[in-house]
Amino acid sequence: SKPIANRAKAAARNSDAFRGIVVAVGRQIHQLQIQLTRLAEGKVSLAHITPLREQAAVDRGAEFVSEMVIYSVAASTIVYEYQQSASEKKRKEAEAAAEEERRLEANKALEQRQCEQLDMLNKRITLLDEQLWALRQAQAAHRAAERARGERA
Repeated sequence: SKPIANRAKAAARNSDAFRGIVVAVGRQIHQLQIQLTRLAEGKVSLAHITPLREQAAVDRGAEFVSEMVIYSVAASTIVYEYQQSASEKKRKEAEAAAEEERRLEANKALEQRQCEQLDMLNKRITLLDEQLWALRQAQAAHRAAERARGERA
C-alpha cells in the first residue's frame, strides 16, 4: 500500500486537475491543526488564519491523500478479513447444523429399528406364552389321563 500511496502523492503534486483540490485540502488541514492546537493549549481559537503558501498546501494535501490511501487499503483489508471470517463462521455453523441433523436422523432411524425389534420380541413372547400355556394344558390333560388310568386299574 505504501507504493500506491507514494504514486497517489506524486499524482496529487503533479496533476493540474488534482492541484486545486489538494491545495484546498492542505489549507483546510493546516487551519484545523492550528485551531485544535490552540484549543488543546487552552487558548482561544483564531478568527482568521493566514493560508499556507501554495507549495506547502500541495505538500500537506498530497501527504493527506497518501495517508488516506494507506488507511483505505488498511480498512479494506480489515473489512475483507472480517467478511471472510464471518463467512467461514457461517460455513462452520451450517456444517455443524447439518451434522446435528444427520445425527438426529440416525438416532431416529435407530429408534425406529429398536421399536420394530421390541414389537417383534413382544410378539415372540406372546407366542411363547401361548405355547407354554398349551404345553401346560396338555401336561395337565396327560396327568388327568394317567390318574384316571391309575384309578381304573
